Amino acid sequence: MSGGTGAERLTTERSSRTWSSLASRTESRHLLLGGAGAVLGALVGILALRGTAPLAGAGSIGQVAALAVLGCGTAKAALTLSTQTRRSMPWLGGRRWWRRALDILGLALIHGVLGLFLTGALFGVFQQAFQGVALDRLAGTFWVAAACGTACYVISAAAASLTGRSLATLLAVFLTVGVLASALNSQDPCAEEDADAQERPVPS
Repeated sequence: MSGGTGAERLTTERSSRTWSSLASRTESRHLLLGGAGAVLGALVGILALRGTAPLAGAGSIGQVAALAVLGCGTAKAALTLSTQTRRSMPWLGGRRWWRRALDILGLALIHGVLGLFLTGALFGVFQQAFQGVALDRLAGTFWVAAACGTACYVISAAAASLTGRSLATLLAVFLTVGVLASALNSQDPCAEEDADAQERPVPS
């Protein structure tokens, strides 16, 4: 009995070490992808931003950050999903390579567009909280890099741990965030009527 117990204990220790090593390598890969996303975001910020810019709106830091998150997040999600084996994700795609490619592309786009919505909404909230605030090119580049790096890390981790249940949750969150983003970006009809009334000439 003691020999069997010792063998089971040794097997458990080996399994624990293997799992710990695998988790460490996975986390290191997510951090590496996040760092690469931050570098790409910094490059996008340097090239796209010109002088002082607001936090949200057309030509703003938030718009540049959201588009950078869309591109980098989609690419990182596709890279993460393409490296997953069929054993870890048996439901992803099928035996044909083009079906797997379509599944990876669709899921990567969902992650990227969700990052786009959340980044735009976050910078919109910041703009409402700090009205009239505008940042120079260096500060704006920093925030674009920070948003892109954080989004790439989160998207990579979320794509790597994707399951059938989490996929259903992801789709529900995607629809909810899409509706909220559409509501935030829609124009206020009352404000438009007031603006038209102010521009209308007053009869003498």
